[in-house]
Order: sequence, then structure tokens, then C-alpha cells
Amino acid sequence: MEIEHLRLRITVAHGALVNTGDRDTHSLTGTSMAAPHVTGAAALYLSAHPEASPAEVQQALLDNATSGRIANAGSGTPDRLLRTGGLGTL
Repeated sequence: MEIEHLRLRITVAHGALVNTGDRDTHSLTGTSMAAPHVTGAAALYLSAHPEASPAEVQQALLDNATSGRIANAGSGTPDRLLRTGGLGTL
């Protein structure tokens, strides 16, 4: 599968909390943090469904995302929180 055919609109992610030491954390935000997380979720789904089409992967990600869960997402954004719990199951 060519990843360029999998077109997902990633426009908001409030960030990932990254452990930078024993007690320190650093928050990273934006599409630069959203893209690798969504890519990982797509990889989880594809590991369980290797024959899935790009459209099927996209639908699985959308089906596992909950709308209205991100505070201050801004107007015009998808505002979806992606859950990966069931993506890697057969």
C-alpha cells in the first residue's frame, strides 16, 4: 500500500505529554505531534487487517475517534480524539 493514497485530515492535536526526566515533562502540540500518532494508529489497524484499502483504514480511524472531546479545538477543525484500543484486533 502506498501511504500517499491514505489521506486523512489531521488539523488539531492538543499535544502529547513527554517524560523528559525523573520529574520533568514537556508538552508538544500541533499536527507535528498528531501525524505520528495517527500514523501509528493506522499501522496498528493494518497489522491486523493487511488487506485493508486506504478507505477502510480511514474509516476505521474515524470510527474509533470521538467528536467533541478536545477543548479549544478552534472552529473548522475535526475535533476528534482517536482511540486505538480496538484497532489492532482481528
